[in-house]
Amino acid sequence: MRFGKFINEGTRGTTLLEDEAFDLLTTKCKKALSLHESRGMVMYRGMPYQNSPYLYYTPKDFVRTSANTKNYYTLIIDNDPAWRGYPKRSRSLICTTEHTNARGYGKVYMIFPFDGAKIGKTDSPDFWEAFNVGGDIGGASGRLDDWVIDLGDIMKAAGITGFNDSSYSNIVKKFKEFDKVIKNGTVDWKIIGRASNYDWIEDYDGDLLKLCRRIFNPKANNIMLFKAGDARLGHDDTECWTDSPCVAIAYEPYPTSFFKKLRL
Repeated sequence: MRFGKFINEGTRGTTLLEDEAFDLLTTKCKKALSLHESRGMVMYRGMPYQNSPYLYYTPKDFVRTSANTKNYYTLIIDNDPAWRGYPKRSRSLICTTEHTNARGYGKVYMIFPFDGAKIGKTDSPDFWEAFNVGGDIGGASGRLDDWVIDLGDIMKAAGITGFNDSSYSNIVKKFKEFDKVIKNGTVDWKIIGRASNYDWIEDYDGDLLKLCRRIFNPKANNIMLFKAGDARLGHDDTECWTDSPCVAIAYEPYPTSFFKKLRL
C-alpha cells in the first residue's frame, strides 16, 4: 500500500487516499471501528488548516509541548513512575470524546487508534481541569495553568535561578535547590506563602517533587487507562489521548458513503 501525498507540517498528519484509509481501518483499527459500529465511544480531534478527509498519524514520531504555558507538568507526569503504562502526553495525539468540544480547535476528525492502543482519559473536559491544585484566596479551585504560574512565582521568591522547562533534569535539580533553601532557612517561608496564590504549597513537607507527584497522581484524580475498542470510554465530554498510530476521518460533513462502504 502506498502512503499518502505529503506531511502536513501544521498537524503532523500524513494525507491518505480513500482506499488507503479503508485498508488501514479494516486491518489495523478493527477494535475502534467495531466500537463506532455499535455507536460506542468515538475519539475526536479538531484540526485547523486541514482539507483532506483522510489522515494518518504516528504521534510517537513527534514531541509535543504544552500549548500557551510552560511544560513543567508534562515533564513531571511523563517521568513519574505512577504514570507508567499510560501513553506519554509528550508523544500523544490529544483528543476529546465530544465532537462539539473538538470543533473549537478546527475541522473535526474522528480518530481511530490501531488495535491494542492505550488510551488515557481524564474525568473532565480539559486536562488542565483534571487536578486539584488547591483553592485560591477567593476559594475557587485552580487549574494546571494556575499551578504553572504559581510554581514559577514561588521559585522566584526562593531565589532559584535558571528554572525552566527545557528538561526534566532541570526541574529535578531546581526542585532540590528549592528544598535546600527552605531546609536551611535561607528564605523565610512567609515569603513563599505570599508568593503563592494557591494553597497547594501548604502541603509542602520538604520535598517539592514528591508534592507535585502527589498532586498529579492519576488514580487520585480518576484518570483512567483503556485500550482501543473499550466501550467504557463513553461519550461524557472528557479529554483523552493516545500515542498509537491513528487514522483520522473528517466528521463534517459526515462521510456517509465511506461508512456504507465499511458496512457501518
